[in-house]
Amino acid sequence: RRPVVGPVLTAQHRRARLAFAQEHQNREVRHWRPVLFTDESRFTLSTCDRRERVWRRRGEGYAACNVVQHDRFGGGSVMVWGGVSMEGRTDLYCLNGALTP
Repeated sequence: RRPVVGPVLTAQHRRARLAFAQEHQNREVRHWRPVLFTDESRFTLSTCDRRERVWRRRGEGYAACNVVQHDRFGGGSVMVWGGVSMEGRTDLYCLNGALTP
């Protein structure tokens, strides 16, 4: 198994998040009308991103059932961004390839 990955939260971060949630929990609808919630996701076009795991015994690394074939030239990935608000949703924005040079 792979470990769960998440942001490092200090005690101060946790207190700030709790304070924000408590401060905003009873806000009226008009407060949320101008707010846009966004998110991003990365989709790989092949399984060669090294995230796949198998259960195997020592010395069985090259057994056919433990080998994942992949395209030598890679399959690439797509980053997708989108958002939602009380007024509706944004279009999805896609970017093929790397974000950094």
